[in-house]
Formats: sequence, structure tokens, C-alpha cells
Amino acid sequence: DPLPNHIKVDVKETAEAFILDAEIPGATKENIDVDIEGNVVTIRTHISQMDSEKNEQHKLLRTERYYGELSRSFQLATDIDKDNSRARYEHGILTLTLNKKQKTVGQRLHIE
Repeated sequence: DPLPNHIKVDVKETAEAFILDAEIPGATKENIDVDIEGNVVTIRTHISQMDSEKNEQHKLLRTERYYGELSRSFQLATDIDKDNSRARYEHGILTLTLNKKQKTVGQRLHIE
């Protein structure tokens, strides 16, 4: 199959985190980069696939190669706590658990 022209993403939200499933068939986890800047998440990958068919004598009849860079950026409603977020890549699906950054409550300064 030819490369998809973009990364398909499903986003779910819980009270504590955004859970993101990104479909990236043909990638390896070493070729996937996830950048988080505030509430903006960017997924980038480089994919290379090779399909080939051979006959009984193992003479090469057809070979097709697909190379491509894919990236996808999106903005979430809340800033992400990078240090407490997780990423897993399994069976062509990248699953990100992006914990929401807890808002720091302003503290009143004690006057001596």
C-alpha cells in the first residue's frame, strides 16, 4: 500500500490526561519523534517500506519502495506535563498518555 498522506489521530480526554492514538503503520519506534511545547503536540516520523514479489526461481519480478516523512501537530485545551507523560508504539499505533499540567495556585506572600 502507498503511504498515507497524514497521520490519523483519535484523542480522548479524562480529568487528568489526554489519551491519543495515532495510526502510523510502517514506522519503527526509533523513527518516531514526539515534541510537546506547552499545549502543542507534534508527531513526526520517517517511513520506508519495500514490497517485493518473487517467482519460484527467486528472480525479482517486482519491487516497490515507499519513502516519506509524515508529521501532524495539534493544540490541546491544556498545557501538557511532559515529565509525567508516556508514549508506547505497538502494532502500528502510537499511544500517548499526555498528563495535564496542574495549574499552580497562587500563594499569598506572608508579611513579617
